[in-house]
Amino acid sequence: MIINKSIRKLADLFMRRANRAAINCYQQRSTVCTVKQKEYADLGDYLRFADSNSSMLLDCIKKIQVKKMGYKAKWVGGTLFGDMLFCIPNSADCVMVYNIKNDDVSYFGDVGSESYKWTSCCVYKDKIYGFPRSSNSLLEIDPQKMTVSLVPLNTSYKGEHHYAGAVTADGLMYLPPRDENHILAVDLNTYSAEKIPLCPSTLKIKFRYQNGILHYDGNIYFFPENNEKVLVLNPETKSFRYIGNKLNCYVFEAQICGDGNIYGFSNKKGILKIDVKNQTTEMLHNDIIFGSYGTKHGLNGKLYSMPGASSIIYEYDTGKDILTHVSSVEEQGKAKCAGGVTTDDGSIIAVPAYGDYLYRFKFNNVTTPLPAAMKHSLFYTSTY
Repeated sequence: MIINKSIRKLADLFMRRANRAAINCYQQRSTVCTVKQKEYADLGDYLRFADSNSSMLLDCIKKIQVKKMGYKAKWVGGTLFGDMLFCIPNSADCVMVYNIKNDDVSYFGDVGSESYKWTSCCVYKDKIYGFPRSSNSLLEIDPQKMTVSLVPLNTSYKGEHHYAGAVTADGLMYLPPRDENHILAVDLNTYSAEKIPLCPSTLKIKFRYQNGILHYDGNIYFFPENNEKVLVLNPETKSFRYIGNKLNCYVFEAQICGDGNIYGFSNKKGILKIDVKNQTTEMLHNDIIFGSYGTKHGLNGKLYSMPGASSIIYEYDTGKDILTHVSSVEEQGKAKCAGGVTTDDGSIIAVPAYGDYLYRFKFNNVTTPLPAAMKHSLFYTSTY
């Protein structure tokens, strides 16, 4: 019996190595990316802007009751359009809108009660598009008319298949796999979908990644869920590669910071750091379980965790590597909030998922409000 187990272990090890070798042969090495850039503010602009708000501090947390829909992840992620925050229906049956000027909450659209339909979103040509997660259609929101429509992608997925993603300036959406073997590319100009395989289909391998971010080097960086490497896609050539060490990330969102690197709070242990220049990865402060379902950028250049499984809000100064517990919410439970936005006045808004409240973190000593050029840069809105 021991011999059989040993043989089985050796066979499993051989197959894993063979599969990895096949994947390495299958993938293409990324070339220098010259994809059209989306940012309207450069690194110098960002550093000067963040420095002007260096004295800002978290002042208070305002909570707004939202519609109860049973025990489900109602909305996940959202985007600002004018003075309105549009929250994406994950398992909710409608879009939620939060007016950041008067704190009113409203709802519109009937998108069905299925679970995990869309997660997060992007804005393109004045329309908001929800990233398909278990749906086979794009969610298209017209924020000016307050209408929704479903755009079929002619795919036939069953269950969850991709998780959030990133979009280029010319409307090309890229979604990382969630129990699939390919990246899904969607052209928002033609509504056509294309699969970018990560391995030969004969290997029957499935990957689990969670969201991604378009960096100003032109590449998209996708975050692994468990025991995988960061996946880097060149959207111009559709070539990809893996970088750094295998990580247990569980990072649902990350941001580009003043050193040009990418950082994101984990739902599990640590803060993901992607060193873009050296193409290395690591988990910082991995003695702490952050329980975060999102990472938002403050106007001071610091990062703030979204209260997901944890009720604590952490502030992280990436330049000084200083981590601070700045506040907390009373609400308990898993995935209370998932994703959010940073507003012009410096507020950070957390979108309710399983929780019953939308939270608005307000700051004092905001010297410079968020200008349009910075708001639509890759430093603050990676999916706009």
